Amino acid sequence: MAEIPVEYNPWVDLLRPYEPGKPVEELARELGVEPDAVVKLASNENALGPSPAAVRALQQAASRMHLYPDGSCFYLARRVSQKLGVTPDWLVFGSGSNELIVLLALVFLRPGVTAVMSQKSFLIYRLVSRTVGAEPIEVPMKGWTIDTHALQEAIGEDCRLVFIANPNNPTGTAVDRENLEAFLDSLPGHVLAVVDEAYVEFMPEDQTPDLISRMKNGRMICSLRTFSKIYGLAGLRIGYCVAPPPVASLLQRVRQPFNVNSAAQVAALAALDDEDHVRRTLKLVASERQFLESELRDLGLEYVPSVTNFMLVRTGDGRRTFAALQERHIIVRPMDVYGLSDFVRVTIGTHEQNQRLIVALRDLLNGRGG
Repeated sequence: MAEIPVEYNPWVDLLRPYEPGKPVEELARELGVEPDAVVKLASNENALGPSPAAVRALQQAASRMHLYPDGSCFYLARRVSQKLGVTPDWLVFGSGSNELIVLLALVFLRPGVTAVMSQKSFLIYRLVSRTVGAEPIEVPMKGWTIDTHALQEAIGEDCRLVFIANPNNPTGTAVDRENLEAFLDSLPGHVLAVVDEAYVEFMPEDQTPDLISRMKNGRMICSLRTFSKIYGLAGLRIGYCVAPPPVASLLQRVRQPFNVNSAAQVAALAALDDEDHVRRTLKLVASERQFLESELRDLGLEYVPSVTNFMLVRTGDGRRTFAALQERHIIVRPMDVYGLSDFVRVTIGTHEQNQRLIVALRDLLNGRGG
């Protein structure tokens, strides 16, 4: 980095920009093809697209986009609170759950304190912790699953936040419900557990931990949810945090005004009640995940069993596979940034998309292209 005359925080030098999934339009330009020719299986998006109810609501609201959004997300907060069995003061909305992670860091982290998280978990936890000068402590996983015992061992007096992605990104695995609940019940009072449930809707209901009951019983826990995945609204950037009111109140103090745009609020409110879209998404993911598992086994490729809408697949050199698949108009996600250089992460797409992926992988394994 070129030197600048203004002094900046020294921990910024420790940061590396987050590498997002490659956009369809960018690859289409590079290859000289139409965007419709490209299959994107890189960012765990909903293969069925956005909730149709959300699209209709957006169309109806388009003429009101000259007005500032509702800064309190009043109607959305009321509907979510009804759905979850809490009052609206338990909720904080953000521009995706990423912004909520930033708000948590602004409130609870600073130089001299630590945040505990798992290795091979969402990179933003580490990035945001370092952004405010706190020390991220990463502990090894147990197999492909977050090791709650290792997290417990890493928590010291200087720890303020412990991040648990459940299900975990990028492995697609979930902590056993009883294990996770026991871990949360054992945490010391000076630590807030941040349970990132971006993919929780894909889990079987009997495996989903009951976090809200624990919060109501005084446990220091908050849950992060998003409309990006199951509802297909990733482009609108909207998520929310469920937390005991004293915690939520602190987050509201550092939240910027009008942080959630009007389009996102309107779409999210409509999507919440689009149960048909949710059912169709879950049905597609379950059947196509089974299809991919079967085909990958036939190809002799190792994969990590997933409870989500994506899978980790060992292909050898992940970057090389990523580049070779791009030549075939398919975008996946290389995983070297997570220390998984021989893996790619694959979103579970439609049957046609998944078939294209399998054909391309088979050709690469047989030396035909790439």
